[in-house]
Amino acid sequence: MVWFYPLNELEISGYEALAVVWFIPIICTSQTIFEAIQSRTGMFVLRAVCVATIGSFQAPTTLSRLLILSVGNGAAILLLCATWWHKTSHQRLVSFWGFIIGFMALLESQYLV
Repeated sequence: MVWFYPLNELEISGYEALAVVWFIPIICTSQTIFEAIQSRTGMFVLRAVCVATIGSFQAPTTLSRLLILSVGNGAAILLLCATWWHKTSHQRLVSFWGFIIGFMALLESQYLV
């Protein structure tokens, strides 16, 4: 979604902001942070941030859109880490297979068009 914005005004390509976001799972190496992310409250907050950052389209400037969208992507990556490495095997199984089936559906939908 970052590439839909006129980032040439900022003289960046969008890769710079998202490259930083992909290093967010490193903070999961801290056991305290990882347990906080895996709690019910932590997962609720991450999901709420993901939904709230959809409003990045209403931001007034290109830079604020990019920052809001990067925060949402970072929350989504932390949520992915929290569910794939959850304590319960049921949560891991559901989230992993949901991701795989969704990815396969995305690939299949590209061939149908």
